Amino acid sequence: MNGDFNFIAHTHRYEVHNMDERAPGQFQFLIDMINEKKSSTPRTIVFFVKHDHLVESYSYITHYTGQQPGCEAPLVAMYHRSTTTEIKNDVIADMKRPDGVLKVVLATSSLSMGIDMAGIKYVIHHGVPMTSDDFLQETGRAGREADSICHSILLNYPHSTSGRAVSKSMMQFKLVKQSTCRRNILLADYNSSVVQDVCCDICNPGGFGPYDFTLVNDEAADDTATQSSHSPDDFEAETVSDSSSSE
Repeated sequence: MNGDFNFIAHTHRYEVHNMDERAPGQFQFLIDMINEKKSSTPRTIVFFVKHDHLVESYSYITHYTGQQPGCEAPLVAMYHRSTTTEIKNDVIADMKRPDGVLKVVLATSSLSMGIDMAGIKYVIHHGVPMTSDDFLQETGRAGREADSICHSILLNYPHSTSGRAVSKSMMQFKLVKQSTCRRNILLADYNSSVVQDVCCDICNPGGFGPYDFTLVNDEAADDTATQSSHSPDDFEAETVSDSSSSE
């Protein structure tokens, strides 16, 4: 990981928000961005801890953006263990191109290893990765250009670490209310640290991204749930075919 310290120190900005466990409704900000910016949507990867959250969120997001499987030049795709090899190859090939069509990929950790992608602006984690290695490997898909800035956003939901051997550093990193620089929490595992202005939501509480987190209740305890505007109860997830990358 030593070779990635330059990216960690200079290209990534970290923030954490508390969200409701019901995954689909937490992505209204992403739906709004896709509907507003369309093909100009900043390239975004969303990593999920739970496979069912990924599939349900994909159905929800594509439903409200008109990006259902089979549409012409889709902006949204999935990438996970059940995605066919052909579709995986198509997703990777598109995301490697600076002028690629895909703008948002919902993925599991299957996407994180050894794949460099062009122009990724946002890496969002729904749920806490097991270790700082996992987290840095996945956020490392973005910010590969020396002059780019990537926003790494962790969406923490209640009990997301229950029954999982999450590392001490990630248990600290996920806390909204704290005073320690998030980057230095990550780097402590490698006996390193950095001093940099505007590097995380602790060092710069104003935040960085264009996302509207008005549904987030960061003033609540770090295991408290919040609600979404498009209620997931109003949406019945469809069975998603693999025509855009699915099971």
